[in-house]
Amino acid sequence: MGLKNSLIIVMAILSVATSTASAAAKRVGRQAAAEYFQNNTATSSSGSSSSGDNFIMLDYGAFTKSEAYQWPLTGPKKSVAKATYGITYFLSEWNSLDLNLRADFNEFLINQERLVKISFLPLITFPRIETRFPIYFGMGAGLGVFFKQIDSESNLSFDYQLVTGVRMMDVLNGMGFFVEYGLKNHLHLLSDGQLNATAITGGAVFSF
Repeated sequence: MGLKNSLIIVMAILSVATSTASAAAKRVGRQAAAEYFQNNTATSSSGSSSSGDNFIMLDYGAFTKSEAYQWPLTGPKKSVAKATYGITYFLSEWNSLDLNLRADFNEFLINQERLVKISFLPLITFPRIETRFPIYFGMGAGLGVFFKQIDSESNLSFDYQLVTGVRMMDVLNGMGFFVEYGLKNHLHLLSDGQLNATAITGGAVFSF
């Protein structure tokens, strides 16, 4: 092989190598960075959409202890609160806490008469539900309305709760489970009478 032919072959090899290196540099440089950020953005978007921004908790439970005072006016009575069930809906974040709206149905048995009340109360819980931390605490207060009440007793009450619970989020397709324990007390607004009670509830939590 002559010197001229050898120089031609070397020049061809160098030309191919230079083109390959330039293409690789483009892939590793700007193109690779652009692809990386596109993939990350897509993954982040799909992750936040799957976690959901809305949460609903459905619960059912029983009172573990209850004592009524001046309800009715004949004196204190024990074990008057029976069943409790309701729904809690996440409204928004508030100062690194969660602000929820809770609606509770409660059943009581006094003097062999079944009484029913619904409570509406804002409930503040922490830590925030979006952290998926399994243990949470909460407190709230609001208005109770009796659908059925003893004669001469107030149909309106001031309700307040102090609760703690364990929740497991996203166990199956945006659905999880929780167990909650706490105080569910009320004071009659238009008459004497109050209830001090503790309850344990459990149910499902949905994120969507």
